[in-house]
Amino acid sequence: MRLTALRANNLRAIRQAGPRYAPGLDPTSPNLAITSLTAAFEVIGLAASFRSNVRGLRTEFETAWLKASRAIIRGFLGHAHNPTLLGARLAELESASPREAVEVWRGIEITAKRSNAVVQRILERAANLFQLAPANSPERSRRETEYNDIREFASALGNILLFVENSSALIKKNTVLLLGGWGMGKTHSLCDLTERRVRSRQPTLFYLAQELPDRVNPIDGLCQVSGLARDARRLLSMLDRLGLNRNERALLIIDAINEGDRVAWRRALPALVREFRRYPNIALILSCRQPFEELIISKRTARKFVVVQHRGFGEIEFEAQLSFFQHYDIPAPQVPLITPEYSRPLFLHLLCKAITNLSPTGKHRQIHNFASGQRGMTYLLEYVANKLGATIERDLGLPLKTCWRILKGSSVAKGGPPVGVAPLMAEQWRDYITWEEFTAAIEPFLPGPRRHQVAERVARRMVTDGLLTEEVRWQENGYREVVRFPYQRFGDHIIARHLLRHLNTISLSTIRRSFYRDRPLGRVFDLTASRQRFQYPGLASAIMLEFPARVERVVGSGDTELIS
Repeated sequence: MRLTALRANNLRAIRQAGPRYAPGLDPTSPNLAITSLTAAFEVIGLAASFRSNVRGLRTEFETAWLKASRAIIRGFLGHAHNPTLLGARLAELESASPREAVEVWRGIEITAKRSNAVVQRILERAANLFQLAPANSPERSRRETEYNDIREFASALGNILLFVENSSALIKKNTVLLLGGWGMGKTHSLCDLTERRVRSRQPTLFYLAQELPDRVNPIDGLCQVSGLARDARRLLSMLDRLGLNRNERALLIIDAINEGDRVAWRRALPALVREFRRYPNIALILSCRQPFEELIISKRTARKFVVVQHRGFGEIEFEAQLSFFQHYDIPAPQVPLITPEYSRPLFLHLLCKAITNLSPTGKHRQIHNFASGQRGMTYLLEYVANKLGATIERDLGLPLKTCWRILKGSSVAKGGPPVGVAPLMAEQWRDYITWEEFTAAIEPFLPGPRRHQVAERVARRMVTDGLLTEEVRWQENGYREVVRFPYQRFGDHIIARHLLRHLNTISLSTIRRSFYRDRPLGRVFDLTASRQRFQYPGLASAIMLEFPARVERVVGSGDTELIS
């Protein structure tokens, strides 16, 4: 197998990722690095950048050892595990093969921990002598200098210990599970990792799980669609050889196993993890959207993986906002947007795309709406629904804006009640619906025969394209797959609009009666058993934001807030 064959497959998979990898569509779009993820990927691959970090740590530590005080040097006399041995083992790791690296790493762990135990005893003794020395005496000054010298060496050793703690599992195991919620940027990060490694000629094979055939072992399926090998064992052997030649681990990366054949993945994973133990020069990286790992990976198999959490832009939230707003020529808000949605890369990207073509005044107004509450969310949801929905409608031959009507609800019979996703959620008092309910809610919007089969295709496309999202909810008999709006605030707001149909605005007294405890709107504001929160806090917030505009005609422009 040649790197050129891997490269061709990788570039094809990145193109198939589409808008999930924005730089693949627009090379000028913001592409911010998430430091913790980048570091984890470097360690699991035992890449040159990782070994360079080891060299830097070793140099810093050996410099501290050369400058160490006599107390430190005396303290290590007669100890087999000492700073000299630790420096030598770190140097060995810089050139060790992946197979050797695991054993070398175990030695580094042992020596670093035992050396630290010695240093802590020396440090404690020096601290006691410093405290006992008479104040303002030459002895106290000397003890203070000695204590600070020991602390400086302890700090250099502490850097080694922190490095060991953060990297240990990734070196000892060659299987990684990347977890994160919807829209956090897992696909983006893996595409970006693949592109970097392709440019550096590092052996890498990247694929999307949804592109693999169903009802077969996923790695055998990968061989079929890629044409790189006849079976899984040959594919892994070839990747292992490429890793050995580079003196690092080749990476096999499969994204979004929750979007592939989940049953096939659950059956295959235990044996696949065992098989990977035979190939020290390869690492497997799988990504899965939470909480679908509960359905796909058994607890026993999960323990064989190193779990890496993807938290979107959580580490660089404000930097990301400024970068995206600047790229799309959008004025930054006076106050940073701090609700959880804005740390999701996909959400931030969609927000910017939704308002980039507005006038400067329009951009200011929408940013203000996003910062102040739900109104901006509705604008964004409608934009996304129409933008993504247009492709679905074209591909499946549906009337324009059918997807948006399905989401927000609409009357399909003259004078009839609204039907669709949001009305059904409002009726059921849930922020989710089952797959069966979802397809049934779509059917009234479809013309002609075979509506059920078409509804299933529409439902799957609406989820695949991101208009809705899958989730699993625990019920009495175990986990069940359900469908909900991709962002909680979207769902709360659009469901609340249907509940507000129960608001009687004929007079002030009818408005008040609409919120009685036995009425649908009153039910939203009922308190939980602890009496610390509303039964439906998200819906309560959305209703309170919508309320003033609904009652202004009756109560005037004064006290229109619901609390009034």
